[in-house]
Amino acid sequence: MSQSLDLGMVGNANIAALIDARAEVVWACLPHMDGDPVACTLLRERRGDADFGFFAVELVDFERSEQHYLANTAILVTRLYDRRGGAVEITDFAPRFLHHGRLFCPMTLVRQLRPVAGSPRLRVLLRPASQYGAKRPQLTYGSNHVRFVAENYVMRVTTDCSITALVDEIPFVLPGPVSFLLGPDETLQGGVHETARRFLEETTDYWHEWVRDLQIPFEWQEEIIRAALTLKLSAVDDTGALVGIVTHRELLRHLLPGFVQRSTTGSFRAPTKAEIARGSADPRDLPVRDVMSRSVLSVSEDQTLSDVATLMNSKDVDRFPVTRDGAVVGFLTRADLVRKLVSF
Repeated sequence: MSQSLDLGMVGNANIAALIDARAEVVWACLPHMDGDPVACTLLRERRGDADFGFFAVELVDFERSEQHYLANTAILVTRLYDRRGGAVEITDFAPRFLHHGRLFCPMTLVRQLRPVAGSPRLRVLLRPASQYGAKRPQLTYGSNHVRFVAENYVMRVTTDCSITALVDEIPFVLPGPVSFLLGPDETLQGGVHETARRFLEETTDYWHEWVRDLQIPFEWQEEIIRAALTLKLSAVDDTGALVGIVTHRELLRHLLPGFVQRSTTGSFRAPTKAEIARGSADPRDLPVRDVMSRSVLSVSEDQTLSDVATLMNSKDVDRFPVTRDGAVVGFLTRADLVRKLVSF
């Protein structure tokens, strides 16, 4: 069965992860959004019990799952239910909040588990990949952490879960809350549970304040807020500027070697030999940085719709990032423009 695209997204505009309906992290790159994918099962099916490239919680006698975001945040909550009346709640997020007057966005994913009904029995499977899904990193561990040593990075998960249960992947009854902080190979300053709790509270407060500053219409508020949060988690650097953008044209150029492209003069041309050679590689192995366009055209929020319409026509683009002081605050599409003009 192919991987579902019904996915939740968590992140902090520094890193991001995609999580499926059963709380498996199926895509995540570290230490940046365009880094080596430590979770990559989004692009392929599981290849047996020895497969890797994911972070999963397997509930024994699993029956069903539920998933939602905490209101007006980028914090994802998944509940797994078993056939014996047990249930576990999994909360995933990447910390983002103001700390000592500066924005704190560590390269860290936080996962919290807590029992909500019965005595849920589960396995925690943390199996990162390296070298773009080609191999598993080496594993070492201490009293409350596990290190994953790859060729180009070292990753650490610090946890108050049983290290034996995590390393040996032994099923265990979840007696109470446990937390996992997955990120750089750095010693955690403070207790695991307390740090995860504080990160969750401060990240929740940050997103609530961020949403309050949005200018949104009366209708479709929930949908617009969710879209704005998702855009905020897109590929940006630490200045808030857009690193790049992936459009259907970039995808087609890499997925279809024979894709006919429009030149700057408006005429159509065949791809070059270099483009064909690039397209002959397996596109599933290409990182986003090799696909996205780094020459991003943008408009300021003060430009008129007439200016934007002219640019769309002359540059043959369907959407523009909208910027304020160099930072992306939204997107304007051709469909948005048409809807506004029709409403006059």
